[in-house]
Amino acid sequence: NTEYTAEIKEKVNFILDHLKIVLCNKNRELFKYVVAWLSNIATGGKNETILYFRSGQGTGKSIFTEVLGLDVFKRLVAFSNNPDIVGQSSFNGRLEGKMLLVLEEIPVINRNMWFSLNNAMKHLITGKKIEIRNKNKKTKEMDNILSLIFTSNNNALKVSSDDRRIICMSISHSKVGDKKYFSKLNNKMRGQNVGEAFFNYL
Repeated sequence: NTEYTAEIKEKVNFILDHLKIVLCNKNRELFKYVVAWLSNIATGGKNETILYFRSGQGTGKSIFTEVLGLDVFKRLVAFSNNPDIVGQSSFNGRLEGKMLLVLEEIPVINRNMWFSLNNAMKHLITGKKIEIRNKNKKTKEMDNILSLIFTSNNNALKVSSDDRRIICMSISHSKVGDKKYFSKLNNKMRGQNVGEAFFNYL
């Protein structure tokens, strides 16, 4: 077991507090669920639900997904703001070998795109296989190990009341505009070994 300094542990706890207090809006059960969801990825598992972070701007959802990608899961994460990446006909080679796809601020232009995006996302959640398509290369079929996080400032996903595949985060707007808080959060997230310690916590 790796032993971390008190400072590193305090930084990890601050990030966890942001997840619990802001992104889960103090909902203890939701917080436990999200930690278990992330832990499943850290131990090599695939989640068959989407975490849907929907809120207005400035709540801190993108800062959290950024630290997951840059510092915690690193090369296991793909980021995209192009809905075509989850389609079944577009080039998606960047998903090869990834365990987490973060779809950020997807622009939903019309009703047809809305339904198409929802259907493609559901296929990625439950499908056992995924086709990897690169330009000018033969399509490869691989095991689907992707879990998905979706962030949006708009109502970009169609979520029915009985849909168990999409976990809607109950995000607090209490820190919107709090520059001092986000400066401190950014400082806690950055720093040597913080991402590694967070990964080991998971």
